[in-house]
Amino acid sequence: MSRDTFEEVLGAMARAGLVRLLDAVFEKDGKQIPYRKVGLTKAAHSVDETTAVNLTMKAEPASKKRRRVKKGVGAAKQKRTRAPETPKPPDSRLEEALRTWRLAEAKRRGTPAFRIMSDQALKAIADKRPSTARELLAIPGIGINVVEKYGAQIYRILHEGRN
Repeated sequence: MSRDTFEEVLGAMARAGLVRLLDAVFEKDGKQIPYRKVGLTKAAHSVDETTAVNLTMKAEPASKKRRRVKKGVGAAKQKRTRAPETPKPPDSRLEEALRTWRLAEAKRRGTPAFRIMSDQALKAIADKRPSTARELLAIPGIGINVVEKYGAQIYRILHEGRN
């Protein structure tokens, strides 16, 4: 099992309420080294081999491998036969409201905005409009700490965006 797969399973267990993930830091040779602590929740202690557990795994990000296009006669034909993509129009007003909130939160905390939440996560929130912690946790880039710190504020912005 790869480290990424292991992290994804831990995240799914956290979303199911079986474990609690805590970010921690220790210092070695003048460097701060971040790590995660994992602890079982009370709910996890009641799980046995007969208990059904619903683990929600995040969607795999699109592969970043580039397709090689052959040059020559086939390349022109290959380009013409592709169907044009019609992306869903984003709710730019909602995304802008989320960006404004993120910037204000970053200034308040004295940290860069990307440390609060990535642009991709903001776009996904504006697109999917999650209404529960489980739905918010299913968005790539959103962890339990983000939900605990900012979930209520995000839901408020999303609710105002519907009106």
